[in-house]
Amino acid sequence: MLAQDSNRQDLGEQTGLQYSNERLPPNAILLGLYSFATYDDNILNSNQNRAGASLLEGGGLLRFRVSRPRGNMFLDYRPTFELYRQFQGYDLFNQATEFTGTYKLTPHLILNAKDSFSYQRWTLQQSSNGNTAYAPVVPGGLNANVLVPLIRELTNEAQLGANLLLSRRSSFEVFGTHSLREFEGHQTTLGNLVNTQGYGGGAGYRYRTSQTTTLGLRYVYQDLRFGQTSRAVVHSGYLTLSSNLGEPNVSFELFIGPQFASSRDTSLSTSTANPPPTPTTPPTPVSTFRRDVGGGANFTVRSRKMVVRIFLLRQLTDGAGLVALVSNTSEGLEIRRRLWHGLDAVLSGGNGQSTSFSDVFGRGNIRSQNGGIALECPLGYGFLFHAGYTYLRQRTSGNLPLAFDVDRNRVAVGFFYQPRPHPLGRR
Repeated sequence: MLAQDSNRQDLGEQTGLQYSNERLPPNAILLGLYSFATYDDNILNSNQNRAGASLLEGGGLLRFRVSRPRGNMFLDYRPTFELYRQFQGYDLFNQATEFTGTYKLTPHLILNAKDSFSYQRWTLQQSSNGNTAYAPVVPGGLNANVLVPLIRELTNEAQLGANLLLSRRSSFEVFGTHSLREFEGHQTTLGNLVNTQGYGGGAGYRYRTSQTTTLGLRYVYQDLRFGQTSRAVVHSGYLTLSSNLGEPNVSFELFIGPQFASSRDTSLSTSTANPPPTPTTPPTPVSTFRRDVGGGANFTVRSRKMVVRIFLLRQLTDGAGLVALVSNTSEGLEIRRRLWHGLDAVLSGGNGQSTSFSDVFGRGNIRSQNGGIALECPLGYGFLFHAGYTYLRQRTSGNLPLAFDVDRNRVAVGFFYQPRPHPLGRR
């Protein structure tokens, strides 16, 4: 029982900045719609080609959770659209999906699967305060801190694994992963972006030392391919800790350990605009070895009127299309508070830095900051009035192949329609 409880986070129960009494019922479906009037002062996501525009945003939410004695499933699907007033050529349809599922094959063997998919041009998706989903702090994920110029992007992160319950206190897991980041056409007005494809896997052991604390060891292997010119293999070993500190609405998760990466980069071929008169010698690959310390921490406190989340992350990962392998660090704070007369507020802020150390792609830093505030008020019959402001900032330095700065302000005012969850049947 203790080992099964330690895997609660794999069942889709944690969905974001929800109060302690807002958890989705075990067998229910949640539907939502929204429409917003928005002004964005940098729709191209680049200060070099800065353009502001007014637009109409809209979209929906389909979320359901199914719980059965032998398995659980959680699905979140968010289609959105943007209609620009002056730039009709930028009108677009986006979609994003999150899936988590588990199945108890035998009393001691549990299969699990996760998938996160999105196909969109980089944009700021609207979400009601109660459905604000945050990216989990886990080892081996794609880099989410770097901004790229406006271009359609497909991302997918999938994981398939098995958890063997060794005893009431211990469990052993194995898993395989696949990650993908592809840009439509690769080409932007500032230069070419690099696609990323990764394969990996790993294993872990967890032991429940008490009813509130679980310790573990975890090994993660990653094979990352950057376009046709670069490859990096990353080995990571972590000590993990998970605890609720004796409180049911408190969670603390920590992992820390060494990372070892070997990369092999090949210089891009000479320009095809002015080809050399005679064949040239193929470029020689450049090999690099990197040691680092990876880790992350996530601390969340929930009550009926307030949610506070603090997170830290450091790992070797992809350069989000600008460069190849980077050392990425990020930290952030998110607060949700229920105020007077039903007014609800969310305040968030974050900081990140990705450091490239490749002699081929270039050495440099990509620093980013973000902040935002959202106010929400119920109007009755499932309608919510929502107003939000978001600020994004990015600065690049060093010798990077695609360097640009970003300052972006976005103001949105509109309405959500979100009726009560509809039960799917008895558990």
